[in-house]
Amino acid sequence: MPTGWRKHAGFAHPDWAPLGENALPDGWLKHLLGQAGTHFRLDRSRNFYLLSPFTARKASYQVQFLELTLRRLSRLLGVESRGRHVVLIWRNADEYLRYVSHFSGLLVGNAGTCIRTGLVHTVSYDRNVDKLQATLAHELVHDLLSDSKLPLWLEDGIAQNFAPCGVQALTKDVARMRQMASTGGLKDFWSGRGFAAEEIGREFCYAQAEILTRLLLDEKNFRPFLARAKRADCGQEACHQAFGRSLGSFLSAFLGAGDWEPSVTNEKEHELWALLHESRWEQAIELTGADEAPFSRLGRAIALSETPRWREALKELADLGPEFKSPGVLVREIWLGLCSEEADCAAALEQLEVLEHPSVNKLRASWLYARGLYKESLEFYPPSGERGFAAWKLGDRKTAEESADSQDLMSTLLLVELCLADRETERAETLLKICREEHPPSITTWELSGRVAELRGLAEEARKAYRHCLEIFEYTGRAWKPERERVEVARLRLQALGSSASRRDGEIGFDS
Repeated sequence: MPTGWRKHAGFAHPDWAPLGENALPDGWLKHLLGQAGTHFRLDRSRNFYLLSPFTARKASYQVQFLELTLRRLSRLLGVESRGRHVVLIWRNADEYLRYVSHFSGLLVGNAGTCIRTGLVHTVSYDRNVDKLQATLAHELVHDLLSDSKLPLWLEDGIAQNFAPCGVQALTKDVARMRQMASTGGLKDFWSGRGFAAEEIGREFCYAQAEILTRLLLDEKNFRPFLARAKRADCGQEACHQAFGRSLGSFLSAFLGAGDWEPSVTNEKEHELWALLHESRWEQAIELTGADEAPFSRLGRAIALSETPRWREALKELADLGPEFKSPGVLVREIWLGLCSEEADCAAALEQLEVLEHPSVNKLRASWLYARGLYKESLEFYPPSGERGFAAWKLGDRKTAEESADSQDLMSTLLLVELCLADRETERAETLLKICREEHPPSITTWELSGRVAELRGLAEEARKAYRHCLEIFEYTGRAWKPERERVEVARLRLQALGSSASRRDGEIGFDS
């Protein structure tokens, strides 16, 4: 590994800071290609580098798609491309999540992202071609606008209009949109907070950004508006200059009459939520410094929670007044507490109960489970795989089997556990294959995969699965009790199989 580089989750990452903004990615990509191995190739075109596991023909097709998408975007936005754009496509969600974990902490569940730390680049993984291309087009908008410092609503609105990602149902539900705006107001929308972390109104913010931007795109002066829009006033002055009217007047077209104008925004606050939205945790921590303003403390806690310093985040959240915590922040606090053996989640659970949050019973049950109170947790768990695992801990197979009928990931994993008890390895492997294909990799999935492989007499496959289980724990930096128990099983089984927990050099995928 070159001097000054850092290794994380099996990938070597350069320190871009000394190299400057205009550093060329050739050396990094060649090193990454060598690390990835013979399954991957590196293609270059006029405007792109593409590292992928594709055949020459498929890679050429994807490069053509990227070039066409860039031309369409440049015409639409009037934004010039800044040299070659870098696109990395991994073979599966496992490789993708391990790569982005270096930048994005606990980022899970998404299919692609635009990395803005160091050299800007887009990352995704191979799957259905239509879904992959929709993801690449969406993230390419963020790549192209990465230097513009637009209001968050505008950048995400453009991305949603160019390549929608998941909120179409809400954009068509005008009544619900109006109700949410009237009830919660638009402060979090304009400031950018609603786009960051797991804020409860995130879906609403994305949908509203898509609709508002669509209305502005229909105006002939959209390009001048885009060139002038600033975060400090949410784009209000640019809107007046380009269209002769306010942003609130455009919103009234679909929300109805109301006070929809952006309020004066603290520029530092807007910058903070933008950094959090972009998963730039260290920059967000640096921006807040020792500032004791509530928004700074909250933003700092969210950023810290995505780093190895997550225990500091737990303390910061515990000290923050309840009036500054949204339901999403309370849920984050509880899950961090579950990963800490000494944390008390009672206060946060009580606040969620007052707010009548729909997940409060499940979270309370998880807290009881983490404390070893399996019988008590059954009183709060809804029918689910989690309830089945609690019953399994108590030796209640009947309740466990009943819970395994639920249609969720944990129910499928519970079925695998039951198959292992009955030594039904073929069925267990079929179920695990479905889990690996349809869900992000997890500690539980890989620990079970290792045990199934052992029962089938596949020692090397078992070692790989157990190593992978340990790596997920290492790069996320935390796990709650049932996952920690599985990590310990994986560690012991690796020792029994005569293997270290370290991934071999050059091995970046489960099936390398």
